Amino acid sequence: MEQRKSKLAFWLLILVILLSVLLLISGSPILDKSLLENRELPFGNLTTAIGFLAIPLAIMNRVIANKNFPKGIRKLYVAALILASILALFWWFYGRLLSGNWSNNFINAPKASEQFWNYTYGILLFPLSILFIYLTHVLIIKFKSK
Repeated sequence: MEQRKSKLAFWLLILVILLSVLLLISGSPILDKSLLENRELPFGNLTTAIGFLAIPLAIMNRVIANKNFPKGIRKLYVAALILASILALFWWFYGRLLSGNWSNNFINAPKASEQFWNYTYGILLFPLSILFIYLTHVLIIKFKSK
């Protein structure tokens, strides 16, 4: 039963990631809609923030589910993915801090915009790098056992 819940959670996270990517790529008009009236809280930023958070959570779900992997090393991967999740969680707030608005509009602030984009790239590349290292590690263990 526990394994089924874990797989369901994983596929729900993948669905969230795919929906987020689809909405962003399509440039859907819903992304410009405000979450609250008379506020600059675009739905697109919420969608992006949730998508960013779902990436490390989906990877962590599979790392935790892999009981064949050494426990100590698994804990190290989980700790790195928790850090990636925390960084993703603060993405929107960091943009607010740098831009001064919830829309993350960097009008006349090129340095702040550059910092924001570097942070954005980092929170995407960090969990994907962990995934690459983890999968490489899994393959090494698999080939050594043969």
